[in-house]
Amino acid sequence: MSTYSDKLRHPKWQKCRLDVMQRDSFTCLRCGDTETTLNVHHKKYIKGREPWEYELDNFETLCEVCHKVGHKKEEPKNPSCLTKFDIPKCFKTPEVVELHNEKLKRQDKLRDMPKDDGHLFEMAMEELERIMEIDKKISALIEAERKKLFYDNEK
Repeated sequence: MSTYSDKLRHPKWQKCRLDVMQRDSFTCLRCGDTETTLNVHHKKYIKGREPWEYELDNFETLCEVCHKVGHKKEEPKNPSCLTKFDIPKCFKTPEVVELHNEKLKRQDKLRDMPKDDGHLFEMAMEELERIMEIDKKISALIEAERKKLFYDNEK
C-alpha cells in the first residue's frame, strides 16, 4: 500500500495537477499570486478515491500560504512581528496595508527616541499603546479576511 505522498508522485496525479494549473493560468485563485510555489487543492475528498480520480472542477490552484491557511495548517502570522513582506498577498487589503505602514512608522519613531531621556518615557509608552492598538486592528482585519476567503471551504 502506498502513502498519500507516494500517490502525489504518481504520473496520473502529476498530469491532473498540470491540467489544473494550466486551466488556472498558474495563478493562485485566492490571492492572485503567480510568483511562489503553487499547490493543487482538493475542494473535497471522497473516501477510497485516488487523488487524481475527481472531476477537474473539484480542484483549485492555490499558493502555499493560501493552501496551508485553507487547511488550517498555518494561521496568518501575528501582526506584531510583520514586516512589509510577511503579510500574505490575500490579506493585503488597502486598510491592512495602511495600518501596517502606520505601525512601521510608529515603530521607527519609538526606536529613534533617546534612551536616556526620562521625560520621554511617558511619550514612549503612549506610542507603544498606539502600536498595540494598530496590531489589534490588523489582527481583526486579517481574521475577517481569512474567514471571507476560506468560508467556501468550510461548507
